[in-house]
Amino acid sequence: MVTEKSRTKVSPATELQRRNQIAQTHSKLVHKIVHRWVNKCNESYEDLYQIGFLGLLKAVERFESELGHAFSSFAVPYIQGEIQHYLRDNASQLKIPRSSIEKLSKIRRLRKQFIALGRQINEVDVAAKLGISAQEWESLKLTVSRRLTVSWDDLPYEPQVEDSEAITQEELTQLLYEAISKLHPKHRLVVRERYLLNKEVVEVAKALKISTLETQALIQEAIFILNSSLTAHYGSSFA
Repeated sequence: MVTEKSRTKVSPATELQRRNQIAQTHSKLVHKIVHRWVNKCNESYEDLYQIGFLGLLKAVERFESELGHAFSSFAVPYIQGEIQHYLRDNASQLKIPRSSIEKLSKIRRLRKQFIALGRQINEVDVAAKLGISAQEWESLKLTVSRRLTVSWDDLPYEPQVEDSEAITQEELTQLLYEAISKLHPKHRLVVRERYLLNKEVVEVAKALKISTLETQALIQEAIFILNSSLTAHYGSSFA
């Protein structure tokens, strides 16, 4: 049960801790809703959980316990709406050939390695490492720009994790919080503006004084980095 917000002034750190605790307590709501959607789209469970959890954070920020409503009933529309909004705006219906899936998964791993090292991807290096032509690389880039991640159900070599090593809800929630805190300030800003403040991409672009295409790219990069941080939890399973 979410308690009424104190009227006394609290530090930002204390308020963040309070919100984190509320979100962690209700993270099962996100899993429940994600289970309904994961088989209805091409997005991975991890991606949908991240988006749904951002909706949960938004609900925590806007909930007013003094109105007497149950937090779970209040939060569900935010979680559901965030997932639906994301699928409408970002989910690609493009059917990707198996060979492209293999290469895309390799790109994903390589990009994760570059990100871990704090380096930007060099397209020439990526193409050379994967042994693909410049023309094919441009085609793959187009696919990646439309869909940065591939559902694990589509991967030819899906990572296998023993039940004893499976990530718990609490761990997943904590990993997401840590990943958000480590984002580049610009990525963290677009996540906050787009998902916590529920602003349209055009509004975020105007606030940042950049184009909508650049803003959309930043949003997708932020989601990719969050996803990479979560999948990195499995370590060698993705090697």
